[in-house]
Amino acid sequence: MSLNISKMKKIAGAANNVKIVQAAKSVVAINFYTDGNLFIERYDLMNSHHDLMQHRQFRAKAMVDLAMSLECSLKSLVISLSPSTQKPKAAIKKARDCSHDHQKLYRRVKVKAKHRVTLASMDNLILDDLAKFGVGSRYTHEIWNIQTSGKLSVNEELLYRTIDNPEWMTTLRNLAVQWNNEASRVHQKYLRPHTILSGKQLSRLDAELAKIK
Repeated sequence: MSLNISKMKKIAGAANNVKIVQAAKSVVAINFYTDGNLFIERYDLMNSHHDLMQHRQFRAKAMVDLAMSLECSLKSLVISLSPSTQKPKAAIKKARDCSHDHQKLYRRVKVKAKHRVTLASMDNLILDDLAKFGVGSRYTHEIWNIQTSGKLSVNEELLYRTIDNPEWMTTLRNLAVQWNNEASRVHQKYLRPHTILSGKQLSRLDAELAKIK
């Protein structure tokens, strides 16, 4: 005898009380942490080419990929940890209001996490270094505008301590991986059970997603 739909959904891990708003937030949270993962993969690909990484400009671009990964993962977490009653558009706004500020995003994640999950700590020294580069400009300028030489360059000591330091770059990469994994885990816990839908629920999800645009 074939199982009915409700039993199949229960086996798949569906929530007892599916909330369409949570399903809609899941779509956005997945997109954020998937992008975070892709930035790590791009860094790893670039890092595997030893000749490329001999150039500061390439290392600077690799650093920005990791910074973007951290931002995506943190924004995914802000959305996944949002109250179940909060509309998707409002949850996304909470993430976007932090702009590209890693420290602000991290603080928002910690506030939302409360005692529901134990989140790994962020390396504030790494975040301080990223802030000194002003990598928030990456969305309006190419990475080449983060000057590594000439009058507009950041100080040489910062460059030597960060993008010229393989250990620093590895620490940044490991932090990005750690928080991308956190984003995936928290999504699985709080949003994924609401994504196992059928029938009219799918149409309601489409309608909820349309409100985000």
